[in-house]
Amino acid sequence: MGGLAAFGLSFFLIWFLKVTNFEGGAGYFTSFVILTGVAGGFVVGLITALTMRSTFTQRCSRIRGPKLDGDSIRLEVELKCPRD
Repeated sequence: MGGLAAFGLSFFLIWFLKVTNFEGGAGYFTSFVILTGVAGGFVVGLITALTMRSTFTQRCSRIRGPKLDGDSIRLEVELKCPRD
């Protein structure tokens, strides 16, 4: 997502900063902005995943699941294949 956002941002910045296309300047600028956006998105995603991991495991450990007459409910599935 960071790369896509940076792709759109790069076109705006090329227009706003009046980056010339001489010797591929606009292309190199776009590539640099996209790579920066991808790296930034990776860092933000990593930090978010690490901070949410601790709260997620705490929440899941408290969940006991549904009970029926004091016993836990279990789902059992049996698969049968037809004979040829």
